[in-house]
Amino acid sequence: MYYKRFICFVALFIFFTVSGNAIPEYYFKQISLQEGLSQSTVYCMLKDNKGMIWIGTKFGLNRYNQSEVKSYYNETNNNQSLPGNYIYFIAEDSLKNIWIGTDRGLATYNRETDDFTTVTFEKQRINPQSFVTMHDRILFGESGRLFSFDYKSEKLSKLEATDNPIKNEMINNLALWRSGESEYTGKVIITCKWKGMWMFDLQDQTLKKISSINESNISSSYIDSSDRIWVAPYGQGLKCYSKEGKLIHQFSTSNSGLSNNVVLRMVEKNNQLWIATD
Repeated sequence: MYYKRFICFVALFIFFTVSGNAIPEYYFKQISLQEGLSQSTVYCMLKDNKGMIWIGTKFGLNRYNQSEVKSYYNETNNNQSLPGNYIYFIAEDSLKNIWIGTDRGLATYNRETDDFTTVTFEKQRINPQSFVTMHDRILFGESGRLFSFDYKSEKLSKLEATDNPIKNEMINNLALWRSGESEYTGKVIITCKWKGMWMFDLQDQTLKKISSINESNISSSYIDSSDRIWVAPYGQGLKCYSKEGKLIHQFSTSNSGLSNNVVLRMVEKNNQLWIATD
């Protein structure tokens, strides 16, 4: 099933080494329904600045404090509960705010009261499924548009191209476009499942198709520390493009350690690209 992501607990992880550094040792601990997890299908995870591990599932949000699990759900007639139970992402920004993207809206966690505030823009809920953190803001990707939370003003604003060919297309991944070792170029890579990859300029709010990467039905994408673009078209394994858009590697079950050609999530740590498959 396309959205069946068992990340860390029951998923198979493999990794590709991005550089030639020695491979470190890793310790794995299973957290399951027996330990109090709200649901076994896990979509996202976060370790926050307090050391808490947040786990987003198909039904409910969980917080693990190294000894026990506490679960959070949407509660009828409770405005301080989660807006929805299907958790798309969990993010922590530079101000230590924790953001939770759900199927019924975006929320922030209130540490003092151990509850949530549903985020609105112009009195309407927003429903992003992706995010990326920057030095001065955090961006959220919704259906054909971005929302920006500015750290200085602590206000949310909408960013959308005037001529918008992806207006009704959900943005399922955001990544910063870097120039050399600089983090900020003012441009963001947008990935849509069916309409491919796009470059969005934050300053003039223009959108440009990345025509050199002509992929669709994209289940996951990632830009590594060497500025290589990894793209996972559904059922086709994993493709690696140079910054200029040239295909330089292609991995599948037939030529690599991939156990499944459906790649659902990628993340880089210690110069290694970790890959979760279906």
